Amino acid sequence: MLVKLRVLALRVLLFSVPFATYSQISMRGVVTDANSQKPLPFVNVMVSNTTKGTMTDTSGVFTFSRLPEGKYMLLVSSVGYQSYTQEVTVSVSKNPVALTIRLLPQAQDLDEVTIKVARGKQWEQDLKSFKKAFLGTDTYAQGCQILNRQVLDFKRKEGTLTASATAPLLIENRKLGYKITFVLKRFEASATNFLISGDTYFEELIPTPSERTQWQTNRKEAYLGSLTHFLRALARQTATDEGFELYAYTPGGEGQKHTSNFSYNINVQNTLKKVSPDSLVRRDGSSFWLDLSRRLEIHYTQKEDDFKTYVDVPYQVSQIESKNRQVAFVKEGVFVDKYATTTVGSFNNYRVATMLPIEYEISMEEVKVLKRNTSNQYGALQEKIFIHANQSNYQAGDTLWFKTYQVYQHPLYRDALSKLIYVDLIDPHLTILDSRILKSNNGVAWGDFKLADTLQTGRYYVRAYTHWMRNYGDSTQAVVEIPVFGRGETGLFQSAALEQDSTLKIELAKSVFQKGERMDFSVRGLPMTSYSVTIASERVAGRGQPRETLAFNPSFTLENVSYPVETGLTFYGKIKNKQQKPVSTEILVVRQDTLLVDKYASNGRGEFTINDMIGHDSLRFEVIATDAKGKPLPFIEVTPPEPLSFNYVRKTPVSFEVKRLNEDFVPKVEKKSIQLAEVAVREKRRLDTTQITRMHKIFGKPTYEFTDKDLNFEGKTHFIQAIQNKVAGLEVFIDAVTGQIRLRSLKHGDAQPVIWLDGIRYDNINQLSHLTGAMIARIDVYRTNTAMIVPKFSAGLIAIYTKSFIAGDDLGFEALPPAEGIRRFKFRGIHTPKNFYILDVQKDKLEMSGFENRSTLYWKPDLLTNHLGEAKLMLTAYGKVGTYRVEVIGYDENGRISKTTKQFEIQ
Repeated sequence: MLVKLRVLALRVLLFSVPFATYSQISMRGVVTDANSQKPLPFVNVMVSNTTKGTMTDTSGVFTFSRLPEGKYMLLVSSVGYQSYTQEVTVSVSKNPVALTIRLLPQAQDLDEVTIKVARGKQWEQDLKSFKKAFLGTDTYAQGCQILNRQVLDFKRKEGTLTASATAPLLIENRKLGYKITFVLKRFEASATNFLISGDTYFEELIPTPSERTQWQTNRKEAYLGSLTHFLRALARQTATDEGFELYAYTPGGEGQKHTSNFSYNINVQNTLKKVSPDSLVRRDGSSFWLDLSRRLEIHYTQKEDDFKTYVDVPYQVSQIESKNRQVAFVKEGVFVDKYATTTVGSFNNYRVATMLPIEYEISMEEVKVLKRNTSNQYGALQEKIFIHANQSNYQAGDTLWFKTYQVYQHPLYRDALSKLIYVDLIDPHLTILDSRILKSNNGVAWGDFKLADTLQTGRYYVRAYTHWMRNYGDSTQAVVEIPVFGRGETGLFQSAALEQDSTLKIELAKSVFQKGERMDFSVRGLPMTSYSVTIASERVAGRGQPRETLAFNPSFTLENVSYPVETGLTFYGKIKNKQQKPVSTEILVVRQDTLLVDKYASNGRGEFTINDMIGHDSLRFEVIATDAKGKPLPFIEVTPPEPLSFNYVRKTPVSFEVKRLNEDFVPKVEKKSIQLAEVAVREKRRLDTTQITRMHKIFGKPTYEFTDKDLNFEGKTHFIQAIQNKVAGLEVFIDAVTGQIRLRSLKHGDAQPVIWLDGIRYDNINQLSHLTGAMIARIDVYRTNTAMIVPKFSAGLIAIYTKSFIAGDDLGFEALPPAEGIRRFKFRGIHTPKNFYILDVQKDKLEMSGFENRSTLYWKPDLLTNHLGEAKLMLTAYGKVGTYRVEVIGYDENGRISKTTKQFEIQ
């Protein structure tokens, strides 16, 4: 199953001067002052993207010898002069190459430039964003340092950061062992894309003994899977042997949905077709031509990617496309025209920190591919959940607020895998008291449980898991053990404490506040990130041993997938005929929230699975099934997944002692909260015409009204024939071969009426061929000018009501009693959480004493930081006198859990 194709709007136009065949070609030139025409000595002259560089002599002359034939970009720089670049073509027919380069003096003198060393806070924030996009965020980027960062200037407009430099950037890369001179031509970056354009020159750093071997390893790792590696492998005709798989997009398949169903089979819906690399490359002398008449997708199977394009493809995925049908490249691994192609995906993860000079080569032995072990292909997809609860213990009658964070072995999976979180409240006897299904967005979700005021003192549990986590065993479920104290009781307890994170900060205006005083807080973390914040009494905040870490087993082997990744609710069904035998057939599922019809098929055992159902708080849908002859099937069963068994034993259980309160503490019932009615099984009731009347409010008064007593269905092939002679101008035609029904109106011709069955719309009456006269209780017919919701160009509306619908059988969780070919179901849907009510001093004056009893003063599951990573909050200091704790949790830069706490007092 495809999770989703990543946003592929990332674009890099970088570092590309191609080499061609080697010949005895030399380049000679002179550098002069553009104003005085005098030669300039000691000027740096470098060949872009290489380690080839020199300096002019006292006469301003420079020389390069033994150059390969091809195009070059020269980078020329000198203190006090503007940097200069020039593209030069060398060939055997023009040997040697003679150049004259004139440098313009710098508009500002050196003193004016160096004044910019001191920068403001905004500039520092922009520099941080620039480095992430320019250098990257991996370990190579962490080993890079921009030595002259003061030459950078930044501008922000409508969420886009642009950068310019008054001089070439000097970058020291201690991970790869190069000093890089980078002439920045263009830089743009936003939340969803970036563009970098420039020229580079490499100088070898002098390694320490320990660095020499490490640099060799790092350079090889940076090279493997890069665009340069791919193009060189194409030129050598060894792309497959070196680990590359190629897929071409088929005509007409560009916009189709990608699915791969956990199987490495990318060839689905005729969207992608695997192709031979050699079939796409044509050689012409020293150049090679890549066929880009179709967009290509490249999989490098020897490297895993942190951000997955497909759920079941753990390795790097990139794409190349061009407006040209063929694009030239050379054996050194660069395109002749760097602007002719657009590369997206993993190729664009190679930023400046992973750049290598064009001369870098490794032998075929070093790139030799070992056979991939696919038995552990799902090991890297391990998923776990961290639960942040607003308190560490509760009183009966409290509301338990919580937020879930999905954590992965490869952190950037969190917006690509499970979209549904199952959360259970479990009592001391290990019985599930209440459950929630949450919709995850970018790896987070939140909800609440209302604790009954009759709960007895004891250890309770909040347990969270996903459908996908069940493949990895029960031990992966997240469990938070929470003491709950009954009325009139409290206790001493020890709970899981939070470890402080230096990258996440809480700032308070002061440490002691008076009752009724305004309290100002600020949180500093990552830019544009959602954090959960709770402010609770230290009496219930808890302290003690640290929480168990979310450790992953890197050697985990998952041979079979029993539970697929869920993006919507999943249900399991069975179909049987009158003889109670399973039937393989097509099934229609009608969603009452969207009125969409989905098609499914049962297997030989009569089993089918309904996927991706979405409904908030409650979910209703209808299942319709007929056999191969079109006869309705009477036995249809649909059930939700069984809840995960709870046999988890926490290694470090919460301990507490119970004692009676001197005063009976009755928590405030939060009237201001938005409480949603729970879905419950209700007894079957006979509503007779109540629901019909409700439909009349939608459709208006019908032109014709028929009950089952008014209609004669005997001898009719299709139920619609029963009204043919009772509705003026309506003709019914039945195809003798196919049995398909076509309606015709004298007024509207072949325009078809809209069909509604029990309040669900169908655009084709043949979708209801399973209905029999015995099932129908009523048929109402509307002309176009009287029905309120009939489309303008239709031939009216026919509303059909079944006997089971009028009887109200759709009101419970369970399926209807057997009825021919149709069943209606209602299940628990996706939970809509309440909003925590924050005290309003002016509005809540009369209820102030009640608010003082709240142990949680503040709960915000989605506190969003701004582009600087800051968020501010303000509330009034109303609560019992004592110590309180602010607790903030979210993701860090690596997708792990970041957390911090701080204390203050109310007097």
